[in-house]
Amino acid sequence: MLKKTFIFLLITLTVFGNTTGCTSTNPTDSTSVPTQNTQPAPTEITYTLSNPTANVTLEVTGNANIPTTFMESNHLEGADIGTIYIQDGITGIDAKAFYQCYFDIVFMHNCNSLVSIGDYAFTNCTMQTVTLPESGVKYIGDGAFQYCHRITSFSIPDGVTAVNDYTFFDCQSLKSIDIPDSVTSIGNCAFDGCSNLKNVTLPDGVTSIGTEAFGCCTNLESISIPDSVKNISDDAFKDCRQVVIHCSKGSYAENYAKEHQLAISNE
Repeated sequence: MLKKTFIFLLITLTVFGNTTGCTSTNPTDSTSVPTQNTQPAPTEITYTLSNPTANVTLEVTGNANIPTTFMESNHLEGADIGTIYIQDGITGIDAKAFYQCYFDIVFMHNCNSLVSIGDYAFTNCTMQTVTLPESGVKYIGDGAFQYCHRITSFSIPDGVTAVNDYTFFDCQSLKSIDIPDSVTSIGNCAFDGCSNLKNVTLPDGVTSIGTEAFGCCTNLESISIPDSVKNISDDAFKDCRQVVIHCSKGSYAENYAKEHQLAISNE
């Protein structure tokens, strides 16, 4: 248990490796959570808490993945944490490592070793800001940031190849999203319920947009769809009543927009 009287607390952990319609995924149902990579041999993750009486800073260091239920197993899920620093050396964040926790900022900008963020890693967390390294990350899992209602903007690192299913589901405050050229697909319900998202630009190289990928994005005004897109689900823009599809003449996106009676701009 944490003791508020300490100014600094240092604990070393030994970690053993261990639809559509856009109803939310259920992280507690083992059948719906893909298996995450775990450590086959004991590894060490170290964390430090400072100023434990108010606006706590949690610094996580090590040379392995932050394990599943990291916060819960260390009785940190209810701590009044302001900022989490994930330092260079951490290679991944396993499924549900920070599931349903309370903090304001997650800072990983200097963590150049980070390769993956697991399924539901930050589901239903309260942070407003997430800063990732500009490159190096290859995978952001299903539902990784779903129900993060306070996130206002997000930059996906260059190297991530897919916005997976439910990644930003019901991120109601999300206003802007930066999608890099490395992304080739937008998954089912990826941005469903992002009711404050207004403008989206998909990079050249994206080939598919999944079921209700932008469903219930009720304030979505425009989306730029490149010629590389060859598959868009029928209900990809369900309840997006004011969206304008920006695309090339004769493109798949233009034909899709005409078929689904969506506004088109070829400018």
